[in-house]
Amino acid sequence: DGPNFHNASVVEAAALLARASLPAAPRGVVVDCSHANSGKRHEGQLESCGSVAEQIAAGSMAVGGVMVESFLEAGNQPLDPGVTDLSELKYGQSVTDACLDFGATEGLLDRLAAAVRARRERAVLVGWSSAKASQ
Repeated sequence: DGPNFHNASVVEAAALLARASLPAAPRGVVVDCSHANSGKRHEGQLESCGSVAEQIAAGSMAVGGVMVESFLEAGNQPLDPGVTDLSELKYGQSVTDACLDFGATEGLLDRLAAAVRARRERAVLVGWSSAKASQ
């Protein structure tokens, strides 16, 4: 079906969880920012997770977490057991999924943390505004 990290897909998934009365429903959904949502490119995770961060900052409670692929070095490398010369593998780089490197991961986590702070601030302001209006 294509990427499902956009707001409409996330809200729909959260609504399905809530209708199914699953215990995790109040916490929101975990959005996979890798795999198909990144086009299987490690840089694509910055785009998909950036969209999720914008949703969170805008006040969305549908997002409960994200999943990213991260390692010391960016990208990935092939490993064919019994064929690949292990001495040629780059230390700290994935032999499975394409990963963000440590620096990109740190920046992404900072962006997500800022989005959560913005969501909390928005919730406080909305709560204060509602309380003020009811006085």
